[in-house]
Amino acid sequence: MSDDNGPAFPGQHVKGRPELSHVPDESRLPKCVIGWAPIKPDATYCDGEQWLMAVPVCNESARDGWDYELAVVTIRCDDDYFCVECEGDLWGWEIDDVDFGVRLCE
Repeated sequence: MSDDNGPAFPGQHVKGRPELSHVPDESRLPKCVIGWAPIKPDATYCDGEQWLMAVPVCNESARDGWDYELAVVTIRCDDDYFCVECEGDLWGWEIDDVDFGVRLCE
């Protein structure tokens, strides 16, 4: 899938900086977390699942201008509804923005 910032990975653009693209890079993820997997746009989720998600964001101090922002999120969905919450509010990112994730619990 793509959005206004350009194509989906590989080589997707970093949110907020359409001129800055990246290739998903598992080596930038915390090594203490086991089970990181690429997030696929067509994946199936269940209501109440909790995930640790890694979203590429602009970071001027990083060597190539981007890094991962990590967040624990909860999936809310049924046949007609899908949203991602973080700390009880709608998360500011879409699933399509995420490079990697780890399911924490259902």
